[in-house]
Amino acid sequence: NEEIRDHWGEDWYRGAMFPLPDGIGLIEGKLHDLQGRFNINSLADPDAKRQALFAGVFVSMMSDLLTSNPDAFPEGTTANMLKERVIDWLDTDQENTGFDGREDDDYFRKERPCRTANHVITDASELLLIDGFTPQALALLEDKISFLPYSAKINLFTADKDLLIKLGFSAAEATEFADKQRP
Repeated sequence: NEEIRDHWGEDWYRGAMFPLPDGIGLIEGKLHDLQGRFNINSLADPDAKRQALFAGVFVSMMSDLLTSNPDAFPEGTTANMLKERVIDWLDTDQENTGFDGREDDDYFRKERPCRTANHVITDASELLLIDGFTPQALALLEDKISFLPYSAKINLFTADKDLLIKLGFSAAEATEFADKQRP
């Protein structure tokens, strides 16, 4: 019985190039498995235990990013602050999460007022509406995050080693999955 899995050694990851008619050029493309990235929408998982796990992963990711790139975020930004603000952006209530959460009342007071989405995020640019995120931060996150339904599973065979460790895998287990990703 053959094991079914997606990994980076398959044709879909290698990309492809196709010639245009009459030799006028080429079209090139490559797919990326978004299930191998951290799903921001998992912060709205209705299962409290799973939501707590994903919130911890998010805080760890953001802490690493804030430490290595402090200039990419407004001064005073913390990982926990970003977590609370993303949760408020996703949840359907108007109660601030924790000390640093933001809801409609906070966003209405901005120079360009807006409302919280109160639903899943569908595009990375939406993070720029959330206090604490900048274009520089988004550029650093772009290949590490995705915006899928909160119920989407993480593909262990395309997730990077750091994400697997943040999810609770040992370094040895994460290395084993990373080794299986190679062709």
